[in-house]
Amino acid sequence: MRVYAFSIAHRYLGQLLPERRSTSRMSGHVLPDCRHWSTDSVRPSRRFDYYADALASAVAPMQVSSRRPSQFSATMTAIDVAGLSVLYQTGTTHRSFRATRDTAKVGEHTYHLIVNLNSAWTLAHRGTVNLQAGDAVLADSRYPHDLELPSDYRVVHLKFRKEWLIRWLPNPEPLVGRRLAANSNGVNALTTFLACLSPRVLINAPVSPQVVVDQIGVLIAMLGREESDDRGRAIDLRGRVLDCITQRCPEPELTAEEVARSLDLPIKVVHGSLTAAGGSFPLALRTARSHLATRMLMAPSFNALSQREIAARAGFTSVHAMTRALRAPTSAVLPRLPERSQWRRP
Repeated sequence: MRVYAFSIAHRYLGQLLPERRSTSRMSGHVLPDCRHWSTDSVRPSRRFDYYADALASAVAPMQVSSRRPSQFSATMTAIDVAGLSVLYQTGTTHRSFRATRDTAKVGEHTYHLIVNLNSAWTLAHRGTVNLQAGDAVLADSRYPHDLELPSDYRVVHLKFRKEWLIRWLPNPEPLVGRRLAANSNGVNALTTFLACLSPRVLINAPVSPQVVVDQIGVLIAMLGREESDDRGRAIDLRGRVLDCITQRCPEPELTAEEVARSLDLPIKVVHGSLTAAGGSFPLALRTARSHLATRMLMAPSFNALSQREIAARAGFTSVHAMTRALRAPTSAVLPRLPERSQWRRP
């Protein structure tokens, strides 16, 4: 995959560097002119307002601030083509953010794929992610964000219309706000290609811009398929772990290590499969035992058993431990327990 990404990037884009300032009519293909913004063209006291206006024009309405306002500078170049916008952004440390009230000002629903080219930064957008050089993140214009850039930065930023993106990625929602790590094959193929891209490179391309845009779509579709396969494998793995816990929960000394040995899995994989769904091994074990105990407490066939015997059969060390577990919040990874008022015995 990595070799494939470099070969495609080289074939279409590698020969175009360094970038040239040229007209928007190349190889018989007509493109709109590049739009360019630079804070160097305005007074320091006006730079935040100027850049905020530029972002509102090219991306979406948002606010800008910096701990070092006198040193703030930023540049942005953008071009719109074939259902998406390609932006190349550079600048110094600052923060850009959109509150919930700002999202109401965005008329068109868009998605934004941001590729980090050179420095670490943090994005809060349906969760907080820390991105290193080579990582990417997909953002959705419907949600607020808070982007903290602690040092000089360079990014390639693709703005997609919803209709364009869902043609290649029918369900973007699972990827929104997630760190797309550079060490993933699908991410590496996409970001390697996009790292060569900028509005001026697109203008100077010896092929139709549609060819480049379609290649972006293909790589996004490949990424979506890889992520979907990964999610499917994670769900299957979590199911295996939960099934083993459910079957062995009556064992009072059951540990995650024993579950791992039963499944022939590394212990970190067992824990990871549960934490990825917001759970943990102790929580899954307690929930499985509580579920088993509740079924026995409700079933007429177990009426001859005392609560102490039911607690022992469910893997609890005492009736007190069983009662405490039944009163605790249940895990989302197993079905919700019946209310205690439904028990058949006091």
